[in-house]
Amino acid sequence: MKNYKIRVSPDKFAAFLTIIAEPDQYPSEEEIYTCLRSNNVIFGILDDQISKIIKEKKPVSSVVVARGVMPKGLLDWKISIENPRKPTITKRNRADFKTLVSYQYVLKNELLVTLLDKSHSSSGKAVTGEKVAPPEDELHLPDYKNIRLSDDKKMLVADESGYIHWENNTLVIDDVFHVKGDVDYGTGNLKLKGSVIIDGDVRSGFRVETEGSIFVGGTVDAAHLYAQNGDITITNGILGQGRAKILCGGSLKCGFMQDANVAVKKDVTLERYAINCIISSGGVVKTINPDSVIRGGVITAEKGVIASEVGSERSLLTELKIRNYSEGESQTQLWKLSRERATLTMRLSSLVKRKEFLLVLLRSVKSLSKEKKTELNNIDTEIEALNLTLQNLSSEETVLQKETSKEIIQKEVQIHGIMHRNVRVDIGGMEYYCDNEIEAVRIFKLENELIVESLKDHTDSGYNIFIPERK
Repeated sequence: MKNYKIRVSPDKFAAFLTIIAEPDQYPSEEEIYTCLRSNNVIFGILDDQISKIIKEKKPVSSVVVARGVMPKGLLDWKISIENPRKPTITKRNRADFKTLVSYQYVLKNELLVTLLDKSHSSSGKAVTGEKVAPPEDELHLPDYKNIRLSDDKKMLVADESGYIHWENNTLVIDDVFHVKGDVDYGTGNLKLKGSVIIDGDVRSGFRVETEGSIFVGGTVDAAHLYAQNGDITITNGILGQGRAKILCGGSLKCGFMQDANVAVKKDVTLERYAINCIISSGGVVKTINPDSVIRGGVITAEKGVIASEVGSERSLLTELKIRNYSEGESQTQLWKLSRERATLTMRLSSLVKRKEFLLVLLRSVKSLSKEKKTELNNIDTEIEALNLTLQNLSSEETVLQKETSKEIIQKEVQIHGIMHRNVRVDIGGMEYYCDNEIEAVRIFKLENELIVESLKDHTDSGYNIFIPERK
């Protein structure tokens, strides 16, 4: 079995060499050229590249060893609209099949393409030696959507900002990038500016990164998703295999999670279950079905956890944590307001003392200098402004104190079903360890204690409230 091979690209404008041999079994230069000929590669061979590979005797993967000459048509493209299955060639002259040339983001009023006269047209040549004529469809401007034609009928200009691509032989601009299938070797990794809709799955090893939102109609495998400013919705769920990473600047909605690492700025909503996941949320982590479960892993939320069932009958360790307990948004603003009040009060006290001194001086000398009169007037003006500011701060403080009390109420763990043994709840650094199965409880922090209270009605015989020992 050969330990090297040549692969010709579908368009026949490039040939790639892969060698997996150890130095003592490395193919000779003659064998490489024989392999090229057997694959009908006779044009554009990169002799220097082949010599370098043979000299180094290292394994290589999909290195370009032949390049054809592309034909020149009548369309002068100002942007890159290329074969979506064409790999990106790295600085080391290797083909990256996860980074495909498949999309381009354009801005409104950007020039896209110009129709040239026939003198600019020329044929190309494939690595197989075949002459390649310019495509017939380059004899005129293509059909288009969300694009306008210039007055001279020779240029196409973007009529809106978005992704430009071919759709049924029509040049189209959409503000949402739509993948009508899976994210895999057919699309490569996606790095986008706007939102993206993926009808299928995101396969293992691939990455979707965007400034907007991400919608996945299928499943996310051991892949990476990053929505910088938007939400993420995964219809089915995540089968992470311990390698999935989800970063979200908004909220995340997901059918299920398993063996995934998730960090979300706002809320996390789960339909069915989270198993062996590390979840970090700046909002609330909640499950929405009565039979949903959180089992294993570490769930950290800033505003609370709401779940049906937590843990397992086999006592798998499950941790629920609420962090930044005393540093909610309103509490933080309240602290900043208090610091500002202290600074203004000190300034007011200093001004009052200075004013008292000037008034004593006035009674003594009967008349103040022009500079001191001006200073006294300025002091009166600033004192009036400071008193008004302090009054406004007082009103704002009252509102923030009400908001703070709401945040404290929200920051709790609610378990509406069963909490199994070996579940650890940590709220603001204080822990409650469940060593016996309990049902329908809320756990929250009151002053310096954790309270475990039944979610049942106060008149129910199962209602109970107790303060556990701190661990």
